[in-house]
Amino acid sequence: MSIYTVDSVEDGIAHLLLREDESVSLYVKQEQLPGVSEGDLIEADVNKEGIVASFRKLEQETKQARAKARELLQKLREKNK
Repeated sequence: MSIYTVDSVEDGIAHLLLREDESVSLYVKQEQLPGVSEGDLIEADVNKEGIVASFRKLEQETKQARAKARELLQKLREKNK
């Protein structure tokens, strides 16, 4: 299983970025990831055909990543004042 960031969800398709190398991405049907939304971190087992065999949301890791992103954005805003 690998860890992915849900980069976007559009027209029923979720775009996943491999957390360890975000140049690696894949697309899966959103219906395979119930309850998942943009920005979530998930641990998933995805086969070569883009079928999700299993997954789980990484709630704590998602909260931490969102908090870090907010902090960075705030620093950028303060720097550009």
